[in-house]
Amino acid sequence: MHGRVKVRTTAEQDEIKRRERAEKVKLYKAGMSLAFDMREKGEKNEKGLSVSAKLLAPNPDIYTLWNIRREIILHLKTLKSDDEFAQVMEDELRLTEICLKNQPKSYGTWHHRCWVLDNMTNPPWKTELALCDKYLSYDDRNFHCWDYRRFVVKRSGVSAEEELKFTDEKIAENFSNYSAWHLRSNLLPQVHPDPNGLKPIEDNQHKHELELVTSAAFTDPYDQSAWFYQRWLLGRHTPELRITHVIATKKVVCLSFNRSVSPMSSDIMVKAYGDNAWQTVDGEISSYVWKRTFVDATTVSEVAKVPVELVVREDVRQSASLAVDGEQACYWEQPVFEASFSPGVTEVLRNVLDSCQTLLELEPDTKWPLLTSVSLMQAIDRKKYKAEVLKYLDLLAKIDHLRANYYSDLKSRCVMEHQLEEWDVGNDFCLVSSGLTALYHSQCLLPARHVDLRQNSLARSLPRLASLQFCQVLILDENGLKNLEGFPSLPNLQTLSVKKNQLCLPENIEPYITLCSALINVFIDDNPLSATHEYCNGSFVKVPK
Repeated sequence: MHGRVKVRTTAEQDEIKRRERAEKVKLYKAGMSLAFDMREKGEKNEKGLSVSAKLLAPNPDIYTLWNIRREIILHLKTLKSDDEFAQVMEDELRLTEICLKNQPKSYGTWHHRCWVLDNMTNPPWKTELALCDKYLSYDDRNFHCWDYRRFVVKRSGVSAEEELKFTDEKIAENFSNYSAWHLRSNLLPQVHPDPNGLKPIEDNQHKHELELVTSAAFTDPYDQSAWFYQRWLLGRHTPELRITHVIATKKVVCLSFNRSVSPMSSDIMVKAYGDNAWQTVDGEISSYVWKRTFVDATTVSEVAKVPVELVVREDVRQSASLAVDGEQACYWEQPVFEASFSPGVTEVLRNVLDSCQTLLELEPDTKWPLLTSVSLMQAIDRKKYKAEVLKYLDLLAKIDHLRANYYSDLKSRCVMEHQLEEWDVGNDFCLVSSGLTALYHSQCLLPARHVDLRQNSLARSLPRLASLQFCQVLILDENGLKNLEGFPSLPNLQTLSVKKNQLCLPENIEPYITLCSALINVFIDDNPLSATHEYCNGSFVKVPK
């Protein structure tokens, strides 16, 4: 055995490590105790910086120590010359670099570095950009570094064009760089805005981006970074604010918008008959539907003579003339859900769809090509691809079951949009047994008087019914309702049918319909409640046994 190196046993190694850890903990506790004692005594000096530096170097996530350092530095600023203070700040930058080597994703370190630069007379912005490049070369998904780069770019005045070129480089290095794609989506509207202001970016660049991201997506169909970016390119753009419906009676005027807006907004004003303040119909701060009541009853003909004007930032954007229809004065616009793309962009979209279809032939259960195909079909021709879109959404709910409810809601949106495009506002609105799990675009139902939504799953969507201000008959049979919590105030509702649900007690219904002042009939057949109660003269009464 002589001459051989002694090999320590596992137990000996564990004991050595235990002692080392114990010693480190002892030193750490002593250092923390000293740092807090000095802070409590108001000792703001170089010793405090030295103590906290030794603690932070191996463990930079102790946020309180960074706060202590900032307190000391601000105090030293009042005592030192400009050159001396500049040296203090240089030392801080060096400390943060040491910390980043040990923990490149330390919130406290990156934040402290931002603070240091903001308190320097001449921050070395070029050096900081190089630092970002270095750390992103180590890990191109280090979102702490991406955030820091945005800070440096903003402070140093780097142009959006230069940053866009930087995203080109990072994406070329790695198609899977989600942060680079995300930054690109923020920069493109600045560098290549749509001249008409209707879309995020202009047509030629839009075509280029679609071609670029398609190449990335098909390089690795299972990576979601490029698919997310592609969905942004295909996404619906925020439409210009418009009034889509106006209905006026002797007592009230209601109007709906294509976007949710607040009556309290100083930028938006609607000029119409009456002086009372506008209110949202659902009691929320912002809503798709507003109403204004009249103090004194007026005639519909008087209301119809007053044009409705939408004023945005003192600019008249829209004027609507009401047409008298019996006891109402009305205005409405046909809803438009179709995206508008140029022929050139549409051709690119068709090519991308063909590529998705080819990929799905090889791998039919791949999530992202399926979901992207849905977006592409809706962008190219919603009516033509209606059946395929609904089929794909059903398939997605099966293969991506953790997000099944999302796909069900997305399908509900598609079904609702197709029905609204075909609906004549003079007729009843019916969406029976349509698989609805959410009620989208309910503001478009403002003129509806008879709404039939039986055999769906709308228990979560009762508050969305607030738009039915002129509805007289509402059918919610077979919707899995256990109660009517969230049911809105519908002043013209006369008949409510909730047959074949799961309503057991009067308390499941009665408290939620008290604000429906015109309500006469509530049909509760084939609910557990119907065996013991019936609705009569505005309340539920027990049925004699």
